[in-house]
Amino acid sequence: MQAKLSVLEKAQTASRATPEVPSRRRRLSKEARFEEILVAAEQVFCEAGFEAATVAEIARRAGVVEGNVYRYVKSKRELLAHVISEWYSRKNDELEKEFAQIASVQSRLRYLIAAHLRNMRDSPALLRLILREGRANDAEFREIVGKLNQRYTGYLRSTIEAGVQNGEFRPQTPVRLVRDMIFGGIEHHSTRFLMGEGHLDVESIADQLLQLVLLGVRAEVLASPKRKAIRPSK
Repeated sequence: MQAKLSVLEKAQTASRATPEVPSRRRRLSKEARFEEILVAAEQVFCEAGFEAATVAEIARRAGVVEGNVYRYVKSKRELLAHVISEWYSRKNDELEKEFAQIASVQSRLRYLIAAHLRNMRDSPALLRLILREGRANDAEFREIVGKLNQRYTGYLRSTIEAGVQNGEFRPQTPVRLVRDMIFGGIEHHSTRFLMGEGHLDVESIADQLLQLVLLGVRAEVLASPKRKAIRPSK
């Protein structure tokens, strides 16, 4: 009995000397810790919105004290910029990877339209946050989001330009306007869904939008028939 007790006492002593570190407080590199903070920040921003979100809640979910968050960023707004930047980085990497496997202009156009609709469908809270805060009264923040969005939308612009260059699209195609029309149309059409109403049929909408765009820019669109002159009656 005494031997068993000694073993137990030794185990308890060892446990007190080297307490178990909670999983959220395990030692991580600075980069890995910041990744955990960004994951927590995305969750809180999407759930509460930017204004209602607090750094304290983000820190709690990341398993750090609030002061540690400010070792990585100067403000809540800067933290949001990092969250949005991470999202754009992931999506741009996906677009670049897929682009390498798609040959035709029309197929690329269809893919990009569907990809943006899919992003709306799969991450409505984050896309709603990006659209809203991208218009915030903060010039520096708008510039950051604008540059990120420029690369994201650049794939569509380069696809339309390629269609003009190879003769598939009319030479006078307003490339920037067509790009804005596609993204603006998707944003407007998805508004109710982003606000939590209805559903988003990605494939059906992508097909319809693609046809509308092609009818407007395709080089082989037939000219309107000439009207016959009406002779005045005698």
